[in-house]
Amino acid sequence: MIAVGVRAHDYGCREPEQLFSQISQDGFSCVQLAFQKAIAGVKELNDLTSEIVNRTAAAMKGNRLSTAVFGAYTDLALPDRKVRDKNAELLLRCLPYAKRLGAGCVGLETTAREKQGGMSRRDALRVFLETLEPILREAENTGVILAIEPVLAHTVNTPECALQVLRAAASPNLKVIFDPCNLLSPKSAGAQREIWDRMFHRLGKDIVSVHFKGRAVDRRGQLYKTDLAHSVLDYPYLFEQLKKLPQNLSILREEANPAFAARDCAFLKDGLLK
Repeated sequence: MIAVGVRAHDYGCREPEQLFSQISQDGFSCVQLAFQKAIAGVKELNDLTSEIVNRTAAAMKGNRLSTAVFGAYTDLALPDRKVRDKNAELLLRCLPYAKRLGAGCVGLETTAREKQGGMSRRDALRVFLETLEPILREAENTGVILAIEPVLAHTVNTPECALQVLRAAASPNLKVIFDPCNLLSPKSAGAQREIWDRMFHRLGKDIVSVHFKGRAVDRRGQLYKTDLAHSVLDYPYLFEQLKKLPQNLSILREEANPAFAARDCAFLKDGLLK
């Protein structure tokens, strides 16, 4: 089954009842939820309490929404060991909250390369896996799925690299978030299907959530943000391949403009649910 949702904080940081009411009215059935970005009064994940999570869960239930992705936005492959350990502790603290919400997965950050101070990718992958290991073990104990996302500018930057991490971790609780735009470069925009085929061939069965946003190429050959209707993404091919996957999937609109979100929701549903 495919569920179409949206990144909650694209609607701003608001009281949960107001936030989820508008998201539901726009036709979405699930969200990517980053408390520190979307829920009023939560400035960082350390501010989370059971009371806040329970209120949020009740507001979501009242608006027939589910949590597709618990967005932690916490780096696990930074050079500073103390910072990594602090971030790992924060993620461990969030696992019960993700469980309470019934989150489809907890999204992990493999860290932008520009934050790694010259660290080689090999060392960055080693650091990431070392930091991930205790979190993954606790996720297995808690019954929570974690998910990495390959991003060109991050430690995990290709489908092959993501597969390497999954094999090294060797856990049924580690899956993948697929964002086509985050694997796209100006040079590859004209040869997308080769990238998507690599993704689906290597990781198709491990995809738990997909992000959709718009990108186009300007006259200088640079990618820039656009709406879905003017994006260079090969939607027909992506929709066709996603509908072939047997597992449940959440399809999330990222970078949504609330004024046009209902239109985006209809576009995604038309391509994926018909």
